Amino acid sequence: MRTTRATAHVPRAQAAARYVALGIASLLLVQFPLAAQTAFPEMAAMTDTSRARLQPLKWLVGEWVGPATGSNGGQSFTVTQHEKVIEGANGTVLLIQGRGAMGERTVFEAAGLISYDVGSRQFKWVSSGGTGHLGVSQAQVRGDTLVWTAPSGPSSRTRYTIWRSPKGEWREVGEATQDDKTWTKTFDMTLVKK
Repeated sequence: MRTTRATAHVPRAQAAARYVALGIASLLLVQFPLAAQTAFPEMAAMTDTSRARLQPLKWLVGEWVGPATGSNGGQSFTVTQHEKVIEGANGTVLLIQGRGAMGERTVFEAAGLISYDVGSRQFKWVSSGGTGHLGVSQAQVRGDTLVWTAPSGPSSRTRYTIWRSPKGEWREVGEATQDDKTWTKTFDMTLVKK
């Protein structure tokens, strides 16, 4: 019987040790970014710079909904667009999830990330339209307006501009060009914050 009781306590002791180890590991993971900023002042300065440069776009944080119209291959479409924007990576990025729906059916999904890269001293826009292709572009932030341009074919480019309207709406226009001189509107969206 003594052997049985002693053996019965071993799993409890092991479980307790695991919980203690897990607790310590969790504490270290939470504390590491704070400790790293204290130990490496230049890291804290880079984080502060990135946050400050992204600040003009923080108005985007939240959930948005509204109509979006566009054209693709000569065909026009209208969807109800849903956008969710959150801050991530210690406030140095904005993560954007977009979903276009016709009725209850989702017809379009995309994701994007905007951040100020302190190494290159440029804003970067990373996006995916749900096709497996990842786009990485340089972006510009002018006031509370975001603009990014990306190749859309061998000799064509698209440009998207997001700005806040005087009413506080999320306005976005997409344009395409073949010659970098003449831009044709291909997308128009007006969203309101939920």
